[in-house]
Amino acid sequence: MSSRLLLLLVVLLAACSSGDGDDGVEVGFLQDMYDHHDQAVRMALLVLDGDDTSPITRRFAVDVIASQRYEMGLMVAGLDARGEERGGPGREVMAWMDMAMPFADMPGLATQDDLDALATATGVEADEQFLRLMIEHHQGGLHMAEWVASHTDDADLRDLADQIVSSQTMEIGEMELAQDQLGFSRS
Repeated sequence: MSSRLLLLLVVLLAACSSGDGDDGVEVGFLQDMYDHHDQAVRMALLVLDGDDTSPITRRFAVDVIASQRYEMGLMVAGLDARGEERGGPGREVMAWMDMAMPFADMPGLATQDDLDALATATGVEADEQFLRLMIEHHQGGLHMAEWVASHTDDADLRDLADQIVSSQTMEIGEMELAQDQLGFSRS
């Protein structure tokens, strides 16, 4: 782990334990974004499970796993520092941003049918589905990260949210370019 990333983790833990900000917003974001990232990692693992996807898609899958697992660790550390746990599976999400909804309706989440189709897709079909689903997934995550960045008093959580916005915005652009390069239509 680089010293910059370690420093970010230490600062995030200290800020979370200081009690600054609105715990409801911050805890809700950490819980919901953890689960959002978890699905992205699961989709990436599905693509890597096969051996007939394009090198472009495989690179994106590896990048998603590495970056989002790291951020998930920061989220768990932030929850632990606040004495909170990950959210329960049947919970309502996004109430922290005044948009309460069932978990399955969280913006950007793939449906179970989408996940099943990705799990059985091969080759070009898997490439196309993964890129489409991940772009939609990132767009939903951007919505939450942008919202918390403008509604938290916790500077370190805002930095994490800004990092998510920056990296996922860049990945969306790169994935759209990959769709063009591979001859896929955009969603």
